[in-house]
Amino acid sequence: MTSVVETGALTGSCALTSAGVGISILDAILLEGYPDKSLTVRPFDPAITNQFALLREKTADLSPEATAFFEAIMTAANAMADASHNWLTTYS
Repeated sequence: MTSVVETGALTGSCALTSAGVGISILDAILLEGYPDKSLTVRPFDPAITNQFALLREKTADLSPEATAFFEAIMTAANAMADASHNWLTTYS
């Protein structure tokens, strides 16, 4: 018998996989914050890619808080790109 369960919750998917119920196909970046480090991450072939965008008005001045947020996001994205085979593309 083959069963398929689809869940929109990372924790549910990972908990089922940790319990040995099956496998999960998810973005490895999401798994970084999951506390159970016993799960094994393997590349999926063919690769599944997603694009994310951080948009801002080119001519508008950002508040200090928005500037700090923007810089923190870019720093984190660059660190993940360095660790994940340069998946980050930036546009000016």
